[in-house]
Amino acid sequence: MKPVSHCHLQPLETIPTGRLVLNLMRAFEKHLIRQLERMGVDNLTFSDINLLRQIPSSGIRISQLAQEAMISKQAVAKNITSLQERGYLQVSEDPKDARARIVTFSAHGRKLLKQAVTVISSIDESYSACLGADRYRALRADLDVLVKFLQSQGEGESHEQQ
Repeated sequence: MKPVSHCHLQPLETIPTGRLVLNLMRAFEKHLIRQLERMGVDNLTFSDINLLRQIPSSGIRISQLAQEAMISKQAVAKNITSLQERGYLQVSEDPKDARARIVTFSAHGRKLLKQAVTVISSIDESYSACLGADRYRALRADLDVLVKFLQSQGEGESHEQQ
Protein backbone atom coordinates (compact mmCIF):
# COMPACT_ATOMS: atom_id res chain seq x y z
CA MET A 1 0.00 0.00 0.00
CA LYS A 2 1.32 3.44 -0.93
CA PRO A 3 1.69 6.17 1.71
CA VAL A 4 -1.26 8.57 1.66
CA SER A 5 -1.19 12.20 2.67
CA HIS A 6 -3.53 12.79 5.59
CA CYS A 7 -4.27 16.30 4.31
CA HIS A 8 -5.35 15.44 0.80
CA LEU A 9 -6.12 11.72 0.84
CA GLN A 10 -4.03 11.28 -2.27
CA PRO A 11 -0.87 9.26 -2.75
CA LEU A 12 2.01 11.06 -1.07
CA GLU A 13 4.28 10.81 -4.11
CA THR A 14 1.79 12.85 -6.17
CA ILE A 15 2.02 15.86 -3.85
CA PRO A 16 4.80 18.31 -4.77
CA THR A 17 7.48 18.72 -2.12
CA GLY A 18 6.82 22.46 -1.96
CA ARG A 19 3.18 21.75 -1.07
CA LEU A 20 4.26 19.37 1.71
CA VAL A 21 6.61 22.01 3.11
CA LEU A 22 3.84 24.62 2.89
CA ASN A 23 1.43 22.26 4.67
CA LEU A 24 4.01 21.77 7.42
CA MET A 25 4.49 25.52 7.73
CA ARG A 26 0.76 26.13 7.99
CA ALA A 27 0.36 23.39 10.60
CA PHE A 28 3.35 24.83 12.47
CA GLU A 29 1.82 28.33 12.47
CA LYS A 30 -1.57 27.02 13.65
CA HIS A 31 0.13 25.16 16.48
CA LEU A 32 2.23 28.22 17.36
CA ILE A 33 -0.83 30.48 17.51
CA ARG A 34 -2.81 27.94 19.59
CA GLN A 35 0.03 27.58 22.08
CA LEU A 36 0.50 31.35 22.32
CA GLU A 37 -3.24 31.68 22.95
CA ARG A 38 -2.85 29.28 25.88
CA MET A 39 -0.17 31.64 27.19
CA GLY A 40 -2.57 34.58 27.03
CA VAL A 41 -1.76 35.94 23.55
CA ASP A 42 -5.15 35.92 21.91
CA ASN A 43 -4.97 38.37 19.06
CA LEU A 44 -2.37 37.11 16.57
CA THR A 45 -3.20 36.18 12.99
CA PHE A 46 -1.27 34.31 10.31
CA SER A 47 -0.55 37.67 8.66
CA ASP A 48 0.89 38.93 11.95
CA ILE A 49 3.15 35.88 12.24
CA ASN A 50 4.35 36.32 8.65
CA LEU A 51 5.31 39.91 9.34
CA LEU A 52 6.75 39.48 12.83
CA ARG A 53 9.12 36.69 11.81
CA GLN A 54 10.79 39.05 9.32
CA ILE A 55 11.74 41.71 11.87
CA PRO A 56 15.27 41.42 13.27
CA SER A 57 15.91 42.58 16.83
CA SER A 58 17.76 45.62 15.45
CA GLY A 59 14.69 46.70 13.46
CA ILE A 60 13.98 46.98 9.77
CA ARG A 61 12.86 49.61 7.28
CA ILE A 62 9.25 49.31 6.17
CA SER A 63 10.26 48.94 2.50
CA GLN A 64 12.68 46.12 3.37
CA LEU A 65 10.04 44.47 5.54
CA ALA A 66 7.62 44.45 2.59
CA GLN A 67 10.31 42.77 0.49
CA GLU A 68 11.13 40.18 3.16
CA ALA A 69 7.46 39.37 3.84
CA MET A 70 6.76 39.32 0.08
CA ILE A 71 3.73 41.57 0.39
CA SER A 72 2.96 45.11 -0.74
CA LYS A 73 4.11 48.16 1.20
CA GLN A 74 0.45 49.06 1.68
CA ALA A 75 -0.32 45.67 3.27
CA VAL A 76 2.77 45.99 5.48
CA ALA A 77 1.72 49.47 6.58
CA LYS A 78 -1.76 48.20 7.49
CA ASN A 79 -0.33 45.24 9.46
CA ILE A 80 2.24 47.44 11.19
CA THR A 81 -0.48 49.86 12.27
CA SER A 82 -2.52 46.99 13.69
CA LEU A 83 0.49 45.47 15.50
CA GLN A 84 1.47 48.91 16.77
CA GLU A 85 -2.04 49.52 18.13
CA ARG A 86 -1.87 46.16 19.93
CA GLY A 87 1.46 47.17 21.45
CA TYR A 88 3.81 44.74 19.69
CA LEU A 89 5.70 47.16 17.45
CA GLN A 90 6.97 50.70 17.43
CA VAL A 91 7.88 52.81 14.42
CA SER A 92 10.51 55.51 14.46
CA GLU A 93 12.41 57.70 12.07
CA ASP A 94 15.48 56.09 10.51
CA PRO A 95 18.49 58.01 11.90
CA LYS A 96 20.25 57.53 8.53
CA ASP A 97 17.35 58.79 6.40
CA ALA A 98 14.59 61.00 7.82
CA ARG A 99 12.25 59.92 5.01
CA ALA A 100 12.42 56.26 6.02
CA ARG A 101 10.80 54.55 8.99
CA ILE A 102 12.26 51.77 11.14
CA VAL A 103 10.04 49.10 12.69
CA THR A 104 11.20 47.56 15.99
CA PHE A 105 9.67 45.47 18.72
CA SER A 106 8.20 47.23 21.75
CA ALA A 107 8.69 45.77 25.23
CA HIS A 108 5.38 43.92 24.76
CA GLY A 109 6.62 42.63 21.40
CA ARG A 110 9.89 41.40 22.93
CA LYS A 111 7.85 39.52 25.55
CA LEU A 112 5.86 37.92 22.73
CA LEU A 113 9.12 36.90 21.04
CA LYS A 114 10.34 35.19 24.20
CA GLN A 115 7.03 33.32 24.45
CA ALA A 116 7.24 32.34 20.78
CA VAL A 117 10.81 31.05 21.18
CA THR A 118 9.63 28.83 24.04
CA VAL A 119 6.74 27.47 21.97
CA ILE A 120 8.91 26.95 18.88
CA SER A 121 11.45 25.03 20.95
CA SER A 122 8.63 22.82 22.22
CA ILE A 123 7.36 22.25 18.68
CA ASP A 124 10.87 21.29 17.55
CA GLU A 125 11.12 18.83 20.43
CA SER A 126 7.80 17.27 19.43
CA TYR A 127 9.00 16.90 15.82
CA SER A 128 12.16 15.19 17.06
CA ALA A 129 10.11 12.86 19.26
CA CYS A 130 7.76 12.06 16.36
CA LEU A 131 10.53 11.24 13.86
CA GLY A 132 13.30 10.19 16.18
CA ALA A 133 16.36 12.35 16.78
CA ASP A 134 18.42 10.96 13.88
CA ARG A 135 15.65 11.30 11.28
CA TYR A 136 14.80 14.78 12.57
CA ARG A 137 18.44 15.95 12.27
CA ALA A 138 18.58 14.46 8.78
CA LEU A 139 15.33 16.19 7.79
CA ARG A 140 16.65 19.55 8.97
CA ALA A 141 19.93 19.02 7.13
CA ASP A 142 18.11 18.00 3.94
CA LEU A 143 15.78 21.00 4.09
CA ASP A 144 18.81 23.27 4.52
CA VAL A 145 20.46 21.68 1.45
CA LEU A 146 17.30 22.26 -0.60
CA VAL A 147 17.07 25.92 0.49
CA LYS A 148 20.73 26.51 -0.42
CA PHE A 149 20.22 24.72 -3.73
CA LEU A 150 17.27 26.97 -4.61
CA GLN A 151 19.21 30.05 -3.53
CA SER A 152 22.13 29.03 -5.76
CA GLN A 153 19.66 28.72 -8.65
CA GLY A 154 18.32 32.21 -7.96
CA GLU A 155 14.96 30.74 -6.89
CA GLY A 156 15.12 31.19 -3.14
CA GLU A 157 15.41 34.33 -1.09
CA SER A 158 18.30 34.64 1.32
CA HIS A 159 16.48 35.64 4.49
CA GLU A 160 18.11 35.95 7.86
CA GLN A 161 16.94 33.17 10.16
CA GLN A 162 14.58 34.32 12.87
